[in-house]
Amino acid sequence: MSVRDIGEIVNRAKEEKERQEHKALFVQAYELFSKGKKPLEVAIILNLGQAQVTAYYADYLKLVQLDDITQIYRELGTGIWDLVKLYKEAKTAKMGTSQVFNLLKIANNHLPSVEHRHEQLQTHNNQLESILRTKSKELQNLNSQITVS
Repeated sequence: MSVRDIGEIVNRAKEEKERQEHKALFVQAYELFSKGKKPLEVAIILNLGQAQVTAYYADYLKLVQLDDITQIYRELGTGIWDLVKLYKEAKTAKMGTSQVFNLLKIANNHLPSVEHRHEQLQTHNNQLESILRTKSKELQNLNSQITVS
């Protein structure tokens, strides 16, 4: 190999190294996000402010087709935790998506009547429990009288 060929290879390597070192910030940020770094970590590593990192992160999510999640989060704000709680409750109850949708349809159309029926049944249950207590006392009294007799 000639000295000229070696010089070209060395120069290309230097240029590539410089290009890597001077990569645009957004490219560096995308690489860090793709490696699982959180926005705070990227801000620290690249010495960037919150607004810039947040914009890069939103762009990154669009690129990996997860920007719908960002939109949902913006719409729900802190209400996202109610959605998470609903998800966990449905999962605990072993309910599928279609069952949750069905339940919501029923609740939206019949909730007042279901609540009223629940109140009626609760009242009836309380009455039956009261009768049961009364009858239990009567039975004890009768048993006592039988024992005395």
